[in-house]
Amino acid sequence: MKCATTTLHEQLARQPGIFMTKLKEPNFFSNDERYAKGINWYLSLLESAKADDLCGQSSTHYTKLPTYSQTIERMYQYLPDVRLIYVMRHPIDRLKSQYIHEWKKRVISVEINQAIIE
Repeated sequence: MKCATTTLHEQLARQPGIFMTKLKEPNFFSNDERYAKGINWYLSLLESAKADDLCGQSSTHYTKLPTYSQTIERMYQYLPDVRLIYVMRHPIDRLKSQYIHEWKKRVISVEINQAIIE
């Protein structure tokens, strides 16, 4: 989260020969409800791509192990030659960003040092 995946998705979508799904994070391979819709649902997200386009999407849940432990197996079943881009952020910057995100949503109300301890 919060490491410029939206920016990367939008920039890739503007490149010739690259097609990015309109639904940025379909989470097809990680989300059981989405996966239950079947591979044709997933492929429908790519219908507008040209035959020779590189196709992509930006589901950050695919790297959330062990929360979504079946993701790799599912992805390999349909996309054995998939290529992935993994974006990381400095851990302290990421921690501060997550704190601000949760504080704004009122998930937490304590100061950052207390939130880290809890």
